[in-house]
Amino acid sequence: MATKDTGDDSDRQRFRTLAQAALNADRTVGQMDSVIEGLGSALTDFDRAMTGFDTTLDSFGTAMTTSPSHWPGWTPW
Repeated sequence: MATKDTGDDSDRQRFRTLAQAALNADRTVGQMDSVIEGLGSALTDFDRAMTGFDTTLDSFGTAMTTSPSHWPGWTPW
């Protein structure tokens, strides 16, 4: 009886290994796409929050540099 050539088996195994590596890489790229998409959304929300914070700091700065006599409802002690 003839035996199979081990070169064919090793070629087949190498092809399987490469195919599995390609599938793993594809899965990893898909996961990274999801992470990056979520990060983009988080950064958009963060930018919106920082814009509001900047506006609040501007208002606070204006209040701190304005004479208390101009504040509505302010009366000296």
